[in-house]
Amino acid sequence: MDFSYRTAIRGRSSGSDGKEALRLPVEALRFAYRDSRFRRLGLVHSDLTDREIGSREEAQVIYLDPTRGQLTHGFAEGEGG
Repeated sequence: MDFSYRTAIRGRSSGSDGKEALRLPVEALRFAYRDSRFRRLGLVHSDLTDREIGSREEAQVIYLDPTRGQLTHGFAEGEGG
């Protein structure tokens, strides 16, 4: 099983297992968004700070509203657990 460094440090739980299971399917979507930003011509700027991002490798795609935790919690509740 693939899991995050935080899970490796803190230990596994049913909650962390659920979050990890949901992390991988959306990872491709996060990378596709990041890559689409760099395929366009011109400079790429942060959506948060408007600062220029020097390279694709420096870019991060994060969930702010809702957070990733809120997304996974809502999914789990919708599935009955």
